[in-house]
Amino acid sequence: MTKVTREKRFLRRGMFGFCLVMIFMLLSFAAASGAEYPGKTIQVIVPYNAGGSTDTLTRILGKKLQDVLGQPIVVVNKVGGNTVVGTLAVLGAPPDGYTLLCSEALINTTLVIKNVGYAVSDFSAFSVAASTPQFVIVNANAPWNTLEEFIADAKKNPGKYTFSSGGPGTISRLAGELFQMQTGTQLTNVAYSGAALESMTAVLGGHVNMSFLSSMMCKPQYAAGKIKMLAAMYPQRFKDFPNVPTTMEKGYPDMIATMWIGYFAAAKTPAPVLKKLYDAFNQALRDKEIASLVEKTGFVIENPDLQNIPKFIANEKQKWTNVVEVIKKKEKL
Repeated sequence: MTKVTREKRFLRRGMFGFCLVMIFMLLSFAAASGAEYPGKTIQVIVPYNAGGSTDTLTRILGKKLQDVLGQPIVVVNKVGGNTVVGTLAVLGAPPDGYTLLCSEALINTTLVIKNVGYAVSDFSAFSVAASTPQFVIVNANAPWNTLEEFIADAKKNPGKYTFSSGGPGTISRLAGELFQMQTGTQLTNVAYSGAALESMTAVLGGHVNMSFLSSMMCKPQYAAGKIKMLAAMYPQRFKDFPNVPTTMEKGYPDMIATMWIGYFAAAKTPAPVLKKLYDAFNQALRDKEIASLVEKTGFVIENPDLQNIPKFIANEKQKWTNVVEVIKKKEKL
């Protein structure tokens, strides 16, 4: 064996040994990250105002999570830029699982805001905690009593009837566009900066003909007899409104629109940490007392398995991408 051959063999063995050491160190670090986590306060950033549905759900879960994880859970409201300010704050923190994001619009925001500063792939979702369907509603004095009656009338009068919504990335706007795409109708959107609350006010005041709003917004007005609920944009009947038919029952299986609330960490967060977070949220959501409180806010607990969350996120992104493209053409975004 020549001297050169011996040196090459030595170098190969040296590199192989180095690689083994590096792999072992990385695996050890990952394992240690999971074993030691959490060792301090966990901050959950909610990019919405305090008191809203997303904030309320996070605070309900936070009480149980503190017991499960053994560390304080602090909810921080960082509002601004249509959720962009709070979302970027999570990316600006170390990817160690101590700064988390709660969002109902992560996907939609990236679709409608140019140069938003982040992508869905910059985050790892570890919990899709809960959702609430959108309901097709009209004023109690409106002439339509069924979904079929409204659709038939709207088809006869393209562009005549109006619906209230928030901006182009809000679920009420997306639901309104999906409704038109599925039913072959043409409605006129009237956008309100206050989103859900102003949208409902517009329906109650007769300023618009209809809207697409959540259970939380609809329940008190429906109980007071101020609105009619023509359909739930949902696969099955919603327990709070057992007499309201679903769009699936009415022959529109693809007209499903839900506002879901997810919890995210930065994409580089170690997998063992994400698994610990998933397990903690899973335990909290399965607690009977917590589940009852969540449902009282108008949500249905979703909580899919951790390995199924990426597929769910991908499907939602594809679905709303198609809808947003139509909105962009209409509103020249």
